[in-house]
Amino acid sequence: MLHNHTCSSSWMVCDPWTRSLSSDEKEDLKPVILHCESTDEVIASIKERTGKQVTAADVKGMKGELSTGRCIQIYFRLLCSEAGNGFAATTR
Repeated sequence: MLHNHTCSSSWMVCDPWTRSLSSDEKEDLKPVILHCESTDEVIASIKERTGKQVTAADVKGMKGELSTGRCIQIYFRLLCSEAGNGFAATTR
């Protein structure tokens, strides 16, 4: 295949196909991804466990993908029940 750039290891680290995690890897790393406050900690942990270099945008996407939204549902239920305004909170 002909490339318009060098195919060095530093280039391949940046390739989205190379750095994407499999569904099994995401499940294994789910606690780290969802519960670590620091994006840098998540990136370092993924690098240490899988050898893959992910970006902050990748981590944000994975958090959104793996999140169940349960906290949001509970918050709105509490908000509506305390307000007593008769609005029913719906679940997703």
